[in-house]
Amino acid sequence: STSAVSTATITDDLVNITNSNQTVIYTVTPTSSGTNTCVGEPFTVTVTVYPEPQGYDDNTVVSCSDIPLTYDLQANVDNTTNGGNAVPSTFSWVATANANVTGESTSAVSTATITDDLVNITNSNQTVIYTVTPTSSGISTFVGSPFTVTVTVYPEPHGYDDNTVVSCSDIQLNYVLQATVDNTKHGEN
Repeated sequence: STSAVSTATITDDLVNITNSNQTVIYTVTPTSSGTNTCVGEPFTVTVTVYPEPQGYDDNTVVSCSDIPLTYDLQANVDNTTNGGNAVPSTFSWVATANANVTGESTSAVSTATITDDLVNITNSNQTVIYTVTPTSSGISTFVGSPFTVTVTVYPEPHGYDDNTVVSCSDIQLNYVLQATVDNTKHGEN
């Protein structure tokens, strides 16, 4: 508190909004209790407030189906322009399941890079949301607030082998390739 407080316990909730240790110095003036109150000599209590890592919710990530992700979580925390604070960290992350996507990690993973190979099994864009919990690394470790990484997974076009095409010699072939991709009768998207 920046104003005088008359309690026997310091209960401030100190939040370090930087990426380096900060110091808060309290000046305490003791006063005896009872009928004979005397004021003692002031003393100080110095508190070092370590930063906790802070990332930002990133919803700009896109990926084609069946291409492994390489999302660097420390780069997210290092991005001070978007709300990170550049505190070196370790990470735990987990994806929310999407029934239209395979390959997402729905159990906690402790790596600094999201490397899931997401496969979109539909013919429309799908999203996978990762919840990431950063923990500062170093001598003192502090858990930061979770942030999310939302990945839009584009569908992968699928065609089919067509062995029904016939043509006479010296006749220009006019076979529309898009038809093999658009033909959902053969199980494609």
